[in-house]
Amino acid sequence: MQILLIIFFQFIFSHEFSTDNDYGNITLQEIEHLIQHREIVRNNIQNGLTRKGDTLQVPIIFHDIFRQSFTDTAAHSFCNYQGGFKSDAEYTATSEEACYEKVERAIQILNETFSIAAIKFYSPSHLLPIYPHWDAGYDTISTGIGGNVESIRKRYSIPNVLNIFLTHCIEELSGECSSISGMSTYPWSIDLNTPGITLRHSSVSGMNDDPAKVHSIAILPHEIAHYFSLFHIEGIWMRNADFTQELVSGEDCGLRGDLICDTPGQSGFNDGTFFTELVNGKRDCVYHGMGGSYTPESSLLKMGGYNYLGSVETPENWCESWNVAHPLGLDEHCTQYTNYDERGSFWGTKGLPDSCYKSFQNDIAAECPKTAFNHLPLGHNFLQPVIVAQYCGGRGYPEYHSESGFTTEQSANIRYSLEHDYTGCNDADACNVDTLSTHLLRIGDSSCKYPCSLSGGCLKDDAHYLSDYSLYSCQGEKLEIKESIMVENFRLTRLYPNPFNPEVKIEFETQESTQIDITLFNVQGQQIETLERKFLLPGKHETSWNGRGTSSGIYFLRITSPKHSISAKLIILK
Repeated sequence: MQILLIIFFQFIFSHEFSTDNDYGNITLQEIEHLIQHREIVRNNIQNGLTRKGDTLQVPIIFHDIFRQSFTDTAAHSFCNYQGGFKSDAEYTATSEEACYEKVERAIQILNETFSIAAIKFYSPSHLLPIYPHWDAGYDTISTGIGGNVESIRKRYSIPNVLNIFLTHCIEELSGECSSISGMSTYPWSIDLNTPGITLRHSSVSGMNDDPAKVHSIAILPHEIAHYFSLFHIEGIWMRNADFTQELVSGEDCGLRGDLICDTPGQSGFNDGTFFTELVNGKRDCVYHGMGGSYTPESSLLKMGGYNYLGSVETPENWCESWNVAHPLGLDEHCTQYTNYDERGSFWGTKGLPDSCYKSFQNDIAAECPKTAFNHLPLGHNFLQPVIVAQYCGGRGYPEYHSESGFTTEQSANIRYSLEHDYTGCNDADACNVDTLSTHLLRIGDSSCKYPCSLSGGCLKDDAHYLSDYSLYSCQGEKLEIKESIMVENFRLTRLYPNPFNPEVKIEFETQESTQIDITLFNVQGQQIETLERKFLLPGKHETSWNGRGTSSGIYFLRITSPKHSISAKLIILK
């Protein structure tokens, strides 16, 4: 099997009050795949063909991680949590029944929040809704280099449910509580990290209802959206080499694949770009850009100008500091993190009357009543930076605000990810049958892909499969390495049946005399058997593998010659 050298990059975010860390690496190829998936969703919405299936049921379990005793207060368990934030948090011993009621309330809020996506969370009847954990060495959660997030997840995870790990604070290496409110894995990292969400008590839905404080409706939906592959609403995430900014009109959504195309764009550097103060007892959340301001008494909005770069004096210094923290070679694109593109294309100014623009725009680009700005970024959207979501994300629950915290397309993207990333196909005739993964949240037929030979086949639901069906065997099984499969003189022509029990036939052909090895590997990459090792003349050849003594699961076949290599996936179902 060919070895691909992949450069991974990982993003970590820091905010004064709250940080959202997403662990897991993503390759450029995975970004492109994700963009293609999002384009499918976008086209379905535009064409009125969005899937209208049944409500997707998602099993969810909470884990209460705490030290069994503290010297100055009740055990810092989620069950004992009464409210507050950081050092102001209050804990009082409560009953198991009261704890279950808190979990039920959190799930109730989640279900109202995700109802627009037709997703419903539930506690499986054979499991407890929340499990207490205080094992020595696994009774607190810390992050950063040397942190124990992954070891906690590995130790306590329950297969085939969405695991939520709760703790009183997410510690820094010093043992101090950090500003991190939650962390989530993305779908593409499940092979490297145990999937799950880590959350502090103050960020659990419904635990803090006072709008004067950092309320908690938005953070868990925010992290779940990451779990289902959505990024933040920031230019930082909208990566495309041909681009510096996304225009507020969204005209370039298809090209950029920014994952959130029905959401107004905004600059990627969000510190100080929103007004989030209390006005008459409620949060008034208004985007004003870097250097801008909003006055609620007069509703006067001053949109920040393009040369304002926070506390840094010069663009050069700002770019240099950004490049040190994020070594991705982005210094030549540093202007993408300002408010400015061209006159009339400041973030949030689409359709703004010319009379609102300032003639000198270095500090303030435009000044008018807020009602004149009809395309401001959505401060109430759950996918805003965490600090904005915390203050302004009270959406999706009647006690706060009945409007959704997700846009229509974001909801469709979340549903698509659940159907394709965390759903196993249970039909043995499909190309992608999978009932064995411990990370699946659902097992059904919503994600099944079928070969051309079957009714409804040709894998029509995935853009990757539309371009060249020759990358599949006659049974529709995807052959692993495209470059090797398509070489002129060496070809795998058929695997059948696949999935199989107990025997699969393997047909291939070569146009030249060659030495070949046919070997089998398990999913850990360990060689388990050599089927054949011999010299072949040109022509068609056939062999088989009997897996009678091999357990059910996924295996990989590799046929190699001195010049070429072919690989394919085999599935034993017993």
